[in-house]
Order: sequence, then structure tokens, then C-alpha cells
Amino acid sequence: MKEDDGARALVEKSLSLWLSQATRLRLGQKLLPQEKPFTDDMIPSYPQRQSVLKLAIELEMWEEVTELVEGLLEEKDDVVETWYLAGIACYMQKDASGTKFYFENAQAVAAKSEDVPPEMLKDIEEKL
Repeated sequence: MKEDDGARALVEKSLSLWLSQATRLRLGQKLLPQEKPFTDDMIPSYPQRQSVLKLAIELEMWEEVTELVEGLLEEKDDVVETWYLAGIACYMQKDASGTKFYFENAQAVAAKSEDVPPEMLKDIEEKL
């Protein structure tokens, strides 16, 4: 078993515990009959979900990446790193329009923010 396979299995296990239920809760959909009751306090914190997003990007788990990005941005659309990570995911998938959309939003949010790492801004410029 490759190292990535072990990491993928752990991330999948983690996501199976909360991601689909969190998405349904976010979208106002009912839980499936076989699912246990689920509330907002069962969703990992924003920074924890960003960490899982980074892992999912590294593991090229694109479906999960999309679901994570949508939830994070719906919750807080003023976090430069989330826009940046979404742009990186699109860039890795060679999705030019998605890359442009997310990186331009990252730049717009960065213009209103303090403490944005200069390396991130430079990387965005290079990839646009």
C-alpha cells in the first residue's frame, strides 16, 4: 500500500463522518433515514476544514474538494486562503476559467485584508 493510499483512506474516513451531512444541513436538505441526527456543532471548525481541504487537494480528491470549498466560501467569503486553495485546485485540474475566477477573488479579498502572505500573492500572479 502506497503512502498516499493510507492518507486517502484516513481523509475519506474523516469526511464520511461529517461532510455529506454538513452539506445537506447547509443546503437545507433532510438527512437520509439511515443517518444519525446531525447539528452544526458536529462540523469541524473552519481552520480544521481548511486543513482537510489542503489534504484533499494533495490527494486529488476533486469531488470532496468542491464540496469543501463551497461550504467554506458560503460560510466565510472573506478568507483569502480559501479562495487561493480553490484556485490551486482548479489550476491542478487545468481548469482555466475556475483558476481565473478563484484567483481573482483571492486578489480582491487580499486587497481588503491585512497579513496576506506575499508568497501567496506572488503565486497567484504567476498562475494567472
